[in-house]
Order: sequence, then structure tokens, then C-alpha cells
Amino acid sequence: MTHRPKQPAPFPTKQQVLDFIRDHPGEVGKREIARAFHIGPAGKADLKALMREMVDEGQLERGRKRRVARPGALPHTVIVEVTGTDTDGELIAKPIAWEQGGKPPRILLAPERRRQGTAIGVGDRVLAKLHRINDHLYEARPIRRLAPEPSRILGVFEPGPGGSGRLISVEKRDKAEYMIGHEDAEGLQRGELILAQLLPGRHYGMRLVKPLERLGDTKQPKAVSLIAI
Repeated sequence: MTHRPKQPAPFPTKQQVLDFIRDHPGEVGKREIARAFHIGPAGKADLKALMREMVDEGQLERGRKRRVARPGALPHTVIVEVTGTDTDGELIAKPIAWEQGGKPPRILLAPERRRQGTAIGVGDRVLAKLHRINDHLYEARPIRRLAPEPSRILGVFEPGPGGSGRLISVEKRDKAEYMIGHEDAEGLQRGELILAQLLPGRHYGMRLVKPLERLGDTKQPKAVSLIAI
């Protein structure tokens, strides 16, 4: 009895790839797509070319480590900020990092399974696991509540491209860098100690700040004493 050779699975269409990625929150790699559509080594090059074409057409966007996602898709795990409640009393949140332009997807925060201490409320920042309902709605399950961000940042100014600047925090518990817009950076000098107000939003992944007070060069006694506090 002869056995017929196993026929290879049909190569997926762009729509099938989009449907697969839509059902998987966050970023997806070539390996997961190949496994889902039973694409063997001989078809990997064609799959890579298809994904590159979809990125060029704007149907997909590149993520980390050669992974892709639908434009505007949120990652599987994300930091959100609770902004209010809906008519049913459920908490509504928004992603802390949103650089797509336009309005971010709506996020409904599910109740905590094991509540310790005070309940999560408006203004809290939460590390949460997302479940996509559709392109405009996600459900989030809290992993843990995060410490509140400081409203003011003390840092050293460094000039940036296009007249903008960076504020490098001198806080012991915060070694992050922040962005100062070109209008607010005008007149500031390299190495100057700045007290700044944290602003909502991000620019190229960096939090925005607005200078409140210029405290002089970091070598001056007043600045040195402030950094040491």
C-alpha cells in the first residue's frame, strides 16, 4: 500500500495573518505565525517577505525583536492610569505610554481578586494584564498597584536636537531622563540644575516636563546642597 505524500498547508493570505494577530494581544513573531499556519522551513522566506510587505503598507507595525502588531495595538502587559468610572461603576483606565496619536483604546479595569489595603482608585497607576475585546476596548486585570509618580523632578539640563533638551534626574530613586520641549528649553544652559513639573504624555518614549525654577550650575553651593538632600 502506497502512502501519498503529505500536502503542505496552504500559504496564508494577508487577511488571515491579520485575523491571527488580532486574536493575540500585543506583538507576535514570525515563529508564532509559522506555527499557526503550519509553514515549514521552505516557506519561511515567503512569510518574511509577506510580513515586510504588510509593514510597508501600514497593515502592521514593527515591535521589539522583529515582532509585529496591528497599528495601535497595546502590549499584553502594560502600565495603565485609572482615569474614572463608567455608568456601572467600573474603573476606566488609559495606557501611560501612548504615542499613536488620536484617542487611546478604552480600558476597563476588572476588580482585584485579592485586595490588600485600600482599593485601586482614580489616579492610581497599575501594572495590568490586558485582554483585547476589540480595536477600541480592552479589559485589564490588575497585577499590582505601582507607587505614585512624583509631580516634580529635580534634574540636570542637557541640550537636545532641534532646540529641545533632556532633564537627567538627580533623585536617588529616579535615574530617568525627561524631555523638555524646544520652547521651554530656550535659554537653559548645559549642566544647569532645574526643578521641573511633570506633564502628561510622552515624546519618543520620554516623559515631558516643564521647567519651574532654574537653580544654577551644579557646581554652585546651593545646587550641590539640593542634590545632596
